[in-house]
Amino acid sequence: MLGVCPDPVPQLLTARAMEGIQKEKSAGADYAASFLLRSTSAVQTASGLIFNERLAGVGEHPGPTVEVHYHGTLTDGTVFDSSTDRGETVKFPLNGVIKGWQEGVQVHSLHTTTVTDNTLSNPDSNLGMNPHCPCR
Repeated sequence: MLGVCPDPVPQLLTARAMEGIQKEKSAGADYAASFLLRSTSAVQTASGLIFNERLAGVGEHPGPTVEVHYHGTLTDGTVFDSSTDRGETVKFPLNGVIKGWQEGVQVHSLHTTTVTDNTLSNPDSNLGMNPHCPCR
């Protein structure tokens, strides 16, 4: 009787995917470190979220639902999504978005403009964006 050889393709694809993930995590960690170095007023929270407040807002902090403009970019500057470019704000409940957005939006007063390193400050989070977020 002939033995059955396992199909190596799924294992090969998984290994290649893991290599890509590790490469991106490493690039993310490097980007986060350089963001902190070049942005002397940047703050890193205990969770790893990094933000640099560009224009401080005044008054209350956002409530459970927020309306924002954002500009999501990759580490190379490629824009992957932007409410700013579309000219339309986005409204959503904070408990319905990624943790980086939940924390990043809530630490600022209304009408704050900030650059937030959402994904790359915490490479294990897989948060997926680096928004420029003027919160309203």
